[in-house]
Parts: sequence; C-alpha cells; structure tokens
Amino acid sequence: MTPASTGSADLSRILSRQFPQEWPAVPFWSIYRRVKRPSTGTEELLSVYRDHGVVRKMDREDNFNQASEDLSLYQLVHSGDLVINKMKAWQGSAAVSSLDGIVSPAYFVFERVLSSDSLFMHYLLRSSPFIAAYRAASKGIRPNQWDLDPNVLRTFPLRLPPLDLQRKIGGFLDRETKEIDAFIRDQEELIGLLQERRDTMISDAVTNGIDATAHQIAQWDQLVDGVPSHWTVQPLRHGVELVTSGSRGWADYYSDDGDVFLRIGNLSRQSPHLRLTDIQHVRLPRQTEGVRTRTRVGDVLFSITAYLGSVGLVTGSAAGAFVSQHVALVRPRPAVFDPAYLAFACLGHAVQNQLTGSAYGGTKIQLSLDDIRALQVPRPPLSEQRAIAKFLAARLEALDLVIDDARQAMALSRERRLALVSAAVTGKVYLSGHEGAQQ
Repeated sequence: MTPASTGSADLSRILSRQFPQEWPAVPFWSIYRRVKRPSTGTEELLSVYRDHGVVRKMDREDNFNQASEDLSLYQLVHSGDLVINKMKAWQGSAAVSSLDGIVSPAYFVFERVLSSDSLFMHYLLRSSPFIAAYRAASKGIRPNQWDLDPNVLRTFPLRLPPLDLQRKIGGFLDRETKEIDAFIRDQEELIGLLQERRDTMISDAVTNGIDATAHQIAQWDQLVDGVPSHWTVQPLRHGVELVTSGSRGWADYYSDDGDVFLRIGNLSRQSPHLRLTDIQHVRLPRQTEGVRTRTRVGDVLFSITAYLGSVGLVTGSAAGAFVSQHVALVRPRPAVFDPAYLAFACLGHAVQNQLTGSAYGGTKIQLSLDDIRALQVPRPPLSEQRAIAKFLAARLEALDLVIDDARQAMALSRERRLALVSAAVTGKVYLSGHEGAQQ
C-alpha cells in the first residue's frame, strides 16, 4: 500500500496551517541544498536514528545493517548538515548532525545555505508535522520500501520565527529532551539487564538442565559447560523432518490481506514467540513452488541472512503462514525434539554461538540450510525437554512483564518528547528569556 497521495500544493498548505502565520514562510530549498560530497572511506561511519539523531554507528549495538565493504562510495557529512534516511523519513529518521563523518549513499545529505539555528532546525525537521509530510511525500509498495521524493521535499514550506526565538526554542528543547532521554536510557539499561538474566536462565536450563543433582560430563567443544551425562548432543539434521526456506520473487504477490507472510522481523533473539505485529500478507498463485513452506504448529524458524540468531516457534496464530526466503523453516521429529524445547535450546548460548558464526571461526553474514542442519543441539530425554520448556515458560513470564512495562514507559516517554517538540516548534509553546515555557 502506498501513502496517501498528496500534491505539493496541498502538502504546503497543510504544513503552513500548523505554524503561526506571522512567521515568514520560506521553501525548504532556500534553507538547505542537497550535496553529494565524495569520501575517502576512512572517515567515521554515521547513522541516523529516529530517537537519537545522527550518531556514530559503532556507538549503537542495535544497528545490524551491514556496511558496504567499499566505504569510498559513502557520502561525507559535516557538522550542521541535515541527514535524512530517505526510506525511513516517514518514521522520523531525519536529523541535523553535530558530527563529521560519512553516511550511506542511500541517505540524503543537505548543507545549510541560509542562516538558521541548527538546534531549532534539528527539532523542527523531526517534529510531527514534518514526519507526516515525509510520509505523504514518500512512495512505495509497502512501508519498508517507501522512498522519500526529493522533488516534493524541496518544496516543503518552513515557517521560521526570528533567529533569537529559534535559539531560545532550540535551547529549551535541548534541556527538556535531555531529561526525557535520560529516563529512556535508564529503561533501556534495565531492559538490557533483564534480557541478560533471561538469556542466562535459558542457557543454563537448556545446557545444564533443571535438575541440580544431575551429573555433568566434561565440557563439549561447542558448549560453554558440560551437559548432564544422560543427555546427548547431536546435529539438528538427525532430529528433523524438513529444513527449507521460502522462494524468491514473492514481492510480486504482496497484498493488503490474504495469507500471512513471516519475515525476519517476526523473529526474536530473546524469545521464541513470534512477534505477530506489522504483518505482511501475500496472495500466491496455486502453482507457486513456495507453497511447500506453509508453516505448521511446532515448526521452528531461523533467520539466515540478517539478524542471525533470531528464532521463532510457530503456534496456532502463525500456522498456515508462508516464510520469506530469508527464513529457514525446521520441522522437528516429534519423537526426537519437543518444539518448544528446541526453540529455547536454539536461543541458548551454545547454539547462538553457532548461528552467529563465532563457532565457525569468524562472523558470518549469511547461513545456508546446511549450516542449520549442522547445528549441534543438546538433547535431553523427551520428558525432560517438556519439563524444561514448561519451567522456562513459567519463569520467563514474570521477567517479560517487567520488560513490557519498561518498554511501555519508553514508548510513553517518546510520545511525550515528540509532543513537546512539536508544540515548541509550531509556536504553541513560547519562550521568554530564561523563564521557561510559556503557554
């Protein structure tokens, strides 16, 4: 589905109405000029985030996008430049950079050509009115493929207050948002600690079992610890009926409804439960070869081209779905593996090390189906597998509730920050000297 079709003139009127009419209106192109500066490929690699603005890529652990091997094709960014991720602008991925470095050639980079306050422009161009405008000016088949139209962007009207008021608003927002961001960082740290505890709990249970009296055998070369003496460790291929993946070319069949289509984004590194949000649908012709990849309850899914280590367990809500070519579908033999246990086992450190490549002597960016078949998985007796899965489901439920609460608090804080920014840059909050916000 494409964004709502909005002409440049209509978009300009919509944007202009949200700002004080006494503020002079100037077109985007008169403030910013698009540039494509060549780089040497040795500069600091930068990314633009919806929540954080322009940051060094190395400072974020949640950016799994692979940089090109040839960074000489990347664009040079100077402090004060506006940087926009053209495919995620509709989510708010636009920011004025305070750093020098390089960004992907898929980004837009603009240099300022008319005097304005960098902080004010940073917040203005990340406010709700402009996020909505980016969305209206973007085109594509589905959200993850929307692309901002630069010809429409350059006509955006910018209603700017006097420079001294720009500075006051920019300074006010910088102070206020820092407090909100500090709270969000605290919640992120809490979530990180809880997820570490979660990961440790899973790894302990699927490697050592839940019987503290069980005798451990010597350390096995793929596992961080030994396994109980009555367990075995075996290649996954010996305990599954099927290992396959989706077919190429399914983008031609995306639709607003129809069969559920599971992608890498539906898998997780923390939980075997599928994230059935942002669901994509397909309508496949009957003769399509990929029909063999319809999921069944108990199938275990693996990411094989990105976000390696992500795992999902198919339950009733996802049964009958199709899987992307980037997802491996594994169907365990009921007599060998309990599906819930297998999904948990593949989230344990031992299998995760294999999935992410460290057990193979280096970081892999892609896995083959043979890599999945070769995974060495600890195998307790079936009754113990079921007990471990039940134990983990119960113990992790309380942790997940705390994690969900922290995520909800972060979401509310982000909403509050966006509302504050939008109110300030649209003139609904005025500043008077150093007295603070005046309604």
